[in-house]
Amino acid sequence: MICASLRAKSMLAAQRNRNIFFTVFPFKIFYFTSIAKEILKQIYLR
Repeated sequence: MICASLRAKSMLAAQRNRNIFFTVFPFKIFYFTSIAKEILKQIYLR
């Protein structure tokens, strides 16, 4: 019984972590691509 509840809790925690990962990760990709665009602009303007 205790094992089952612990397993359920860990599954919930994993689900929450996955949700956080999928909400944060696209923003990071967007951020890095915008930085890369700025760097490329600086290179081409020089």
